[in-house]
Parts: sequence; C-alpha cells; structure tokens
Amino acid sequence: QRLAEAANIPLVKACQVVASFELGRRYYASQAGRPAQVRNAKQAYQYMKGIGASQKEQLRGLYLNSQYQVVHDEVISVGSLTSNIVHPREVFQPAIERGAVAIILAHNHPSGRVEATNADIQITEQLVVAGDILGIELLDHLIITATRYISIIELINPPNGDD
Repeated sequence: QRLAEAANIPLVKACQVVASFELGRRYYASQAGRPAQVRNAKQAYQYMKGIGASQKEQLRGLYLNSQYQVVHDEVISVGSLTSNIVHPREVFQPAIERGAVAIILAHNHPSGRVEATNADIQITEQLVVAGDILGIELLDHLIITATRYISIIELINPPNGDD
C-alpha cells in the first residue's frame, strides 16, 4: 500500500514489485551465505534464523541428502502466537517424497523464551522414534528466537566430553 502511494502506481503493480524483490531475496539467500552442508545445530540456526522474528509459531524442516546437503526446505506448519500442532506424517512426508536421509527441524518461540516445553521434548522424542522406523534420522530440533537458539536433541542426549 505504501509503495503504491509513494510511487503513484496501482496496488496490483506495487504487489508485483514487492513480490519480485521477495523472489530475488529468497534466491540470493538460497545461494549466498548458507553452508553447502548442514550437519549441526549452529549451521542449521544460521540457515533458519529468520523464523525467529515471526509473530506466529512455525515449524520448518530442512531435508538433507546423504552428504547433508539441503534438498528441500519447507515450512511444515504455522500455528498461533503460542502453539503449533505437529504430526509425524507432516514432518516425514516431504522427506520420503524427496529421498532425504536426514531432517533438521526448527520452530520459533514468538515469546522470545528459548526454553523447551515438555510438549517440545515429547514431540521431538516421538519424531526420533518415527524417524528410526522410517530410516530417516532426525538430526536435531531447534528452538529459535530473535536472538538465540537451543537444540532439543542436546537437551535429551547431552554430548559427553569424550569426543
């Protein structure tokens, strides 16, 4: 609306211009500044940190091939300000369709609280089991806020100091 008024162009044309810039932004973001491989929580956060600013909770999945390269990136679901419904079939269907061998999930907490809820931990555990059955590894599940992230997988299975 502001562009249409400022440029004195029809609203439809302004929408086309905004959409063109958005497509360009997405293309550039997919090509530059992103790791060729996503293997850990830090790399996944760098790839998906943009969801931290969303005002609605959303669940996003990165679907990876055997070299941990992203073969698909999808917003799986969008919830309300405080909740999101997750079911394993929605998480694993894109992986099966694209032949992915691993998944990294992330969801945001619009409240800014980076702590995992009991529901976050339970669904992550459920998804790990479902992935084991399907032969598709859930590498991680992140909670992302505007400024931070945590790994739910590391909460469930803390890394030992022997590595």
